[in-house]
Amino acid sequence: EDVLITNRLPNLDILPAGWSPANPTELLSNDKFRLLIEHLRGIYDYIVIDSPPAATVVDASVVANISDTVIMSTGYRKTRKDMLMVALRRILQVSHKQVHALLNNVWDSTNVEDEGTPTGRGERPSADPFESIEELQRFEQNLTRKKAG
Repeated sequence: EDVLITNRLPNLDILPAGWSPANPTELLSNDKFRLLIEHLRGIYDYIVIDSPPAATVVDASVVANISDTVIMSTGYRKTRKDMLMVALRRILQVSHKQVHALLNNVWDSTNVEDEGTPTGRGERPSADPFESIEELQRFEQNLTRKKAG
């Protein structure tokens, strides 16, 4: 309770991570972390744990294993498909829960000015590994087939 940030926004309390320890994976794998999450489950309706990228460190997989739901957040035209698949595989190795996806920085191509930038959104995102909406949909269908198989 001493480290919780409360009363900044209605119905939102924040428990900051604090300093970066030398052994974050060991701390997340520790029974004390599990006990903390169980304690917080008794107090809060929802607990959202933000973790580092799953493709680069194992911490996200450890957190996914103790979570009720996994939401992978990725940037449109920022994340390579192969890195997305690495992240998904790492999470599914330790957690057999359904993984949901959140795609950030998507702009509406029907609302584009003459210069090719989205209206009111600044610069158009950099080159995209998904060349079209159809390719993105095929990729999603392929993910669904792989997971079902």
